[in-house]
Order: sequence, then structure tokens, then C-alpha cells
Amino acid sequence: MNGEIAVPTRKMTAVVHKSKSKGKRFIESLGVETTQVVLPNHVVTDMISISCVFYFCKHLNESGQGNFWTEIGQHHLKPYA
Repeated sequence: MNGEIAVPTRKMTAVVHKSKSKGKRFIESLGVETTQVVLPNHVVTDMISISCVFYFCKHLNESGQGNFWTEIGQHHLKPYA
């Protein structure tokens, strides 16, 4: 993730009000590996590129599982796709 914008995987699902397991299954289905980072507060978290967040929102919207938040996410994250 050299120079890419990244988001914690937990935040990817929380922002659109979906379960962590749904996000994890989506990431696994893409075959994308997360990157573990240590945040300034010493918490270790998994990060995913922002383009994956766009595709997560898009997938939810196209499969009929989307909501207001996934629509907003897809719209605003399109430049990162």
C-alpha cells in the first residue's frame, strides 16, 4: 500500500452499517490481502485500499443489499476506483 489511501477494514463495514463478517467475506472473495499497521495509539489493525471500499459499496448496491450509506459511499469514492 505504498502511498495509497487506506481504511481500516472495520471502518469499511461500520460506516455503511454492515457486519464485519460481510466485509471479511467480500475481501476474501476479491483475493485481496489486508495490510496490518500499528496506529499511533499502538493499536494493530488491518487496512484495505480505498478502492476496495468503493467496490464493496458498489457490490452491495448492485446485489440489492445496499442502503443510503452504500449509495453515498459509491458516489463519493468513485474517483478512487
